[in-house]
Amino acid sequence: MDTVIPRLYKSLPEPLPFGPSLEIRAFLLQRERGNLLIYRAASIEHETEAISELGGISHQYLNHRHEAAPVCDWVSETFGVS
Repeated sequence: MDTVIPRLYKSLPEPLPFGPSLEIRAFLLQRERGNLLIYRAASIEHETEAISELGGISHQYLNHRHEAAPVCDWVSETFGVS
C-alpha cells in the first residue's frame, strides 16, 4: 500500500465493474483503536503482508451498496473483521 499522508495508505486502483473508465481504491487508516479500511478494492488481497505489517484491519467502512463484494468477505475472514 502506498502512503497518502502519515497513517493513511491507499491500495492500487481497480476499475469498477459497472463503469470500467472509473476506478476505486481502498484506504487504510491506522488508528490506536484498530485500523479502519475505508471502501474496498480486490487489489488488497495481494497486499496481505503489507496490511499485516501496518497492524491489520479491525473495521471496514463501505460508503455505497455497490462496494459490497467478495473481497469484503475476504477482509472479514483474513483479519477477523465483523
